[in-house]
Amino acid sequence: MLKWIGGFLDRIFVVAGALLFSQAPNFFQHYTQRLGGHVAELKLQINVILQAAEKSGKNLQEYVHKFVSQADLDFTSQGEIMQSMISRFHDLDHAYTSLIHSTVWTRPFLFVKDLKMDIAKMTLSDYSFGVTLTAEGAVYALFGMGFGYLLYKTLSMIVARISRLFSRSRCV
Repeated sequence: MLKWIGGFLDRIFVVAGALLFSQAPNFFQHYTQRLGGHVAELKLQINVILQAAEKSGKNLQEYVHKFVSQADLDFTSQGEIMQSMISRFHDLDHAYTSLIHSTVWTRPFLFVKDLKMDIAKMTLSDYSFGVTLTAEGAVYALFGMGFGYLLYKTLSMIVARISRLFSRSRCV
């Protein structure tokens, strides 16, 4: 009876791992699209600032520096906001470019390395699960199957050791 339950549970873990990991390509796609939207919006905002700078005969850095170096707190704050937007644009653009040029093998590592938690949370909040029937989805599903199986084996070893400890303590 216990072998049957164990055999059933290992299959449950393997299938659950495959389903969970097969979500990765779909989530990466949604995240990348949302990340690209943030990049595009920041680029529009920075272009507006750039046009204002060009009207006054300055480049972007000179224009922002003029605001930051003012004694008036309102102007200084506005300059810091512009600097923050420019810095965030470069950071998000790097993350976006890395993801769109990544391969099946490098994407998870680049995703984790350049993860923008605020964007990931927004992506997850309206993410809907789906099965991706692509080679990439199959690769992630295979890794998920292995992960599920290893998780099952690890948990079963822990349960077996705990049960042996309890059976020894009853015998004493």
